[in-house]
Amino acid sequence: MKISFFFMDLKVKKIAVYHSDNPTFHLNLETSAVFLNKTRIALENLIFIVRSKNPHHIDSKIVSAYFFLKKIKFIRVTIGLFNLVESAITRNLLSKNPSIVLFDFYKLGYFCKTIVK
Repeated sequence: MKISFFFMDLKVKKIAVYHSDNPTFHLNLETSAVFLNKTRIALENLIFIVRSKNPHHIDSKIVSAYFFLKKIKFIRVTIGLFNLVESAITRNLLSKNPSIVLFDFYKLGYFCKTIVK
């Protein structure tokens, strides 16, 4: 989490950061359940950052989507829909053929549900 703050501060101060091309490979070393739990932890960390910093300096698609939904007053609808389908999406994500679209909605729904608590 400290690294995220560090990179956000560099961006705010307009200090260039160069990234090396260092691809990663998924070797199936962890279960989908472990991965999903790590995703929730990462989203909770992102919420902590949003609450701690100026959220408009955070370069995140989920944060941008959240503020868009908030602007059009669609957060409660998103949370309601997420609550209705969360268990079905979780089953899909833990299956042999998980959907990336459902994973994206899961992250957005979990983020919205958790940040408004």
